[in-house]
Amino acid sequence: MKAKSWSGDLTGGVVASIMSLPDAMAYGVLIFSALDPSLAADGLLAGLIAVAAANLGSSLIKGNPIISSSPTALVTLMVASQMPVLITEFPLQPQLLLSLVFLSIFLAGLFQILLGRLHLGQLAKYIPQPVVAGLFNGTALLILKGQIQPLLGLSNPTQSWSALKPLNLAIGLLTWLSAEVAARRWKKIPPAVLALTIGVTAYHLLRGLGYSSQLGMMVGHIPARIPQPTALLSIKQLWAQPQFWHYLPRIITFAAGLAVVASTSTLVACIAGDEVQGQRTDANRELIGQGIGNILAAAFGGIMSSGSPSRTVANYQYGARSRFSRLMMGLLALGAIVFLAPVVGLLPKVVLAGLLVSLAISLLQKESWQQLVDLATSDGMRRQRAAINLTISLMVVVVLIGLGILQAIAVGLLISLIHFVARMSKKVVAEHHQANTKHSFAIRNRAEFEALIQNGDRIHLLNLEGSLFFGTADQVAVYIEQLCHQGANWIILDLSAVVELDSTGSKIMAQSIGRCRQRGIEIALSVRPNSMISELLSALGLLEVIRQERVFANQNQALVWAEDQLLAQILTKEQDAVDLPLEQVDALAGMKEAEIEKLKKYLLRDRVSAGSQLIAQGAQEDSLFVIVQGRVWVELASSPQETSQTVSIICSGRLLGELAFVDHRARSASAYAEGEVAYWRIDYPDFEKLQEESPLIAHKLMQGIANEISMKLRISDRLIDYHLDQIRW
Repeated sequence: MKAKSWSGDLTGGVVASIMSLPDAMAYGVLIFSALDPSLAADGLLAGLIAVAAANLGSSLIKGNPIISSSPTALVTLMVASQMPVLITEFPLQPQLLLSLVFLSIFLAGLFQILLGRLHLGQLAKYIPQPVVAGLFNGTALLILKGQIQPLLGLSNPTQSWSALKPLNLAIGLLTWLSAEVAARRWKKIPPAVLALTIGVTAYHLLRGLGYSSQLGMMVGHIPARIPQPTALLSIKQLWAQPQFWHYLPRIITFAAGLAVVASTSTLVACIAGDEVQGQRTDANRELIGQGIGNILAAAFGGIMSSGSPSRTVANYQYGARSRFSRLMMGLLALGAIVFLAPVVGLLPKVVLAGLLVSLAISLLQKESWQQLVDLATSDGMRRQRAAINLTISLMVVVVLIGLGILQAIAVGLLISLIHFVARMSKKVVAEHHQANTKHSFAIRNRAEFEALIQNGDRIHLLNLEGSLFFGTADQVAVYIEQLCHQGANWIILDLSAVVELDSTGSKIMAQSIGRCRQRGIEIALSVRPNSMISELLSALGLLEVIRQERVFANQNQALVWAEDQLLAQILTKEQDAVDLPLEQVDALAGMKEAEIEKLKKYLLRDRVSAGSQLIAQGAQEDSLFVIVQGRVWVELASSPQETSQTVSIICSGRLLGELAFVDHRARSASAYAEGEVAYWRIDYPDFEKLQEESPLIAHKLMQGIANEISMKLRISDRLIDYHLDQIRW
């Protein structure tokens, strides 16, 4: 097993190296050529050093053993884009300017270690996707722009178009096409390796046939040597430059941004590694390892690296399981520097340009193309979202090309933040109801229903949605105060669809609730127990302001409470202390007094204490209850394993158990006395006797039952809509 592991690590490390080294050399040429075209050979060497240092350095840390490190597009472009700024600010020799580059990479490595030590590694992944897409698309365009000169075979940008070399361009296109075909047709062959082989072969074949004048230049001689940690020594010469200390804060800022971008790529590589391994990577530890690797790279004259998702997956797929695979990558890159430098110097610049074109095209985001399609063909929310994402990405691309990558990230984050605040600041009060049109699930008698219809405008229900933060909480506060001036006595805030609450929003809400209470207006909350919002309400102290007895598990319970408060004010409650006469029961309203007296002979009068069970779900019984005092809670469990939920409240003057009484099937729900409950009961055998002896009374009773069922079905329809809304959220 151990031998198999070592062989897999060896194979994985070799494959990842073969995939990494050509790209690393191309990226090195991209950076160094931006400073001076004559430094292309040094750029190749810097790319190889980066792979060696990054993987040897990160292997010292017990992070994810399969993470493969190499220079990546965004990081490379970020460094390359800084070159014109360095040339403008520092009119110095190229070697001294390179020292500034290495200093930036060194500081970025220190920042990465700091991010890891402070456990801030996860923060880098919160860059919005449209910003990331814009960065990749902009990077692709800039890379493509930078390859025009080597593809055309021009020695400098000032040459006229008449000097272009078509044969050289053909080799560049051949290299690019080879990489594209290999990526699609030959999965087991690294595209860069195949493209590099074909491009170099074609170039030197044409050169051997006498077409040297029609071809661009090669990289040039690279002396074989062991890298020395001397890249930062020339920094001493810069200390004497007055502009150095003026520019140092900008270098530090740039290094910090470089660390964030590199860390983002590393975290993506960690996610890729987690997916194929089935385990979670310590991202903070990995950042420390990457930081060490980049510090070593800066000291030895290499460019910056980060974790590579594609190389990481390939490393694992070819058998890598331990840190030996990372060690192998570093050793192979080091071997290429020491032993293959003369061969590397024979690489044509146009072939490297073809590789970079392939890399640039691979960076173009498929999501952006899909959003363009959605913008043209879709409508509604999908089209709106596509327009917003494309706008953010386009702004990032424009700023990236015009000003630089740091400015692009800043602008992208700013626009995303503005969009977020605007989206979260939309109308928070989604629905506004009054108790004269929207009732609770309490099944009340006719007098109470009529009272609610006439006076229900004193109870207001506000369904809130979205986020209650500094930008939206004031909307709710103003809305509540307007209701207070309009005569509201009870206001219910349903927070079921609220997803966020901050301290500022909580403070504004507390102040508004306090002002309402001073005016004698009661505020109640509907919030799901054990939800995030419930925890926030408790943590921010809002529950103490609202009072715990004014917080309900759902909207219906809050409405029952408010309705009870209202009815207690406008109706005499003598009926709570004495039995409601049967003549006032809605289902028996069609009967004459003599008929009711005759009906009583078939009824059983009874009274139960609070908590008593009147009906058990699933029981085979068919008694009908007429509630004449107190209230009954009806609870339903979807299965024996599920906790029962309150679905209705049967108040005095209503029927209970009418469905089983009619169809003789098992009870559909359980019923419990809320307090002391008095009722009349008729069993179905007694009803059959009533049918025989007084068919007219039996008919009127059955008609009253039908009306009761009809009324409850209408209420059920309303409740179904409510519960569906809850499910959506």
